[in-house]
Amino acid sequence: DKLSASIDVYNRKVSNLLLAIDPPMFSGLYNSNSVTTGIITNIGTMQNKGLDLTLNYNDKIGDFEYKFGGVFSIVENKVLDLGPLPYIEAGGLRNVTGSAERTVVGMPVGQFYGYKVLGIFQNQAEIDSYTRNGKVIQPNARPGDFKFATNSENSAGTTLVDADRQFLGSPLPKFTYGFNLGLKYKGFDLGAYFYGVYGNKILEAERALISNSNNSSCNFRSGLLASAWHGEGTSNTVPKLTTLSTNNNFGVVSDAYLSDGSYLRLKNLNLGYEFNKDVCTTLKLTRLRIYAGAQNLFTITKYTGFDPAVSNSSVTQVGVDFGGYPSNKTFEFGCNIGF
Repeated sequence: DKLSASIDVYNRKVSNLLLAIDPPMFSGLYNSNSVTTGIITNIGTMQNKGLDLTLNYNDKIGDFEYKFGGVFSIVENKVLDLGPLPYIEAGGLRNVTGSAERTVVGMPVGQFYGYKVLGIFQNQAEIDSYTRNGKVIQPNARPGDFKFATNSENSAGTTLVDADRQFLGSPLPKFTYGFNLGLKYKGFDLGAYFYGVYGNKILEAERALISNSNNSSCNFRSGLLASAWHGEGTSNTVPKLTTLSTNNNFGVVSDAYLSDGSYLRLKNLNLGYEFNKDVCTTLKLTRLRIYAGAQNLFTITKYTGFDPAVSNSSVTQVGVDFGGYPSNKTFEFGCNIGF
């Protein structure tokens, strides 16, 4: 009875997903932007394969009781069918050309899609030597601008074009996990619950505003002035600050918008004390317990945005942080009284 565990392995295929497709052209209702304005039709198919592991342990040593529980989940997602649609794009960003995510058959849903950043041009010679088929790939770039990668499948191209966009990472975590701890000693009790995700990317949409010096309507990110490129060798990650950018550094979707979305959060912490029967009898009560609690007390993460626990607005738009209000850190105190 001290130890219990369960393992669930599943392989689920979901059919008849709702997708928007173009009506026939002869209907007079044809629209090239069928993803948002087409006829809603049951044609999509998706597969989820995964494993859920649960483990619980409890024991007692004299007056000291303790218990531990943990859950671990891993899922592999794959799109099997989109009907007549070659792909679905989602995740439009403010002041940015192109969509942030693309869903295609054979890959997980909502993959980030855009240009890959190789670093920052440190001088004009690096710009002039970055060529394809005898042409400078980014002729409008200046020292301090992003250097975007080309797509190997676009070998016939010259300058950077839409065909050079590529898949940049997944908003879906490799696994999620959680664990709880419970301790009791005489009248005292302590409980804690942790939750975390690992291996996902988050697209921080607000970088189009707070990291983009071409934008004049918002404050800049803290530390941007000190970390931005301001001369050869000063930075290979943050471009120069200018209001006259000709390279579209933050005007196109790229992995410069992406951050590691992994995190571990203490979601709940509670500490209490239950008074013994003698005290309750004196106070003419059947029960008296006082407690203090906290929610979202701390989060361990490398994410640079407000909150790595990003909500999803749709099936195909996952892991895009539009600057929503972060989870509140709350504290509570109270008592349980029985008469």
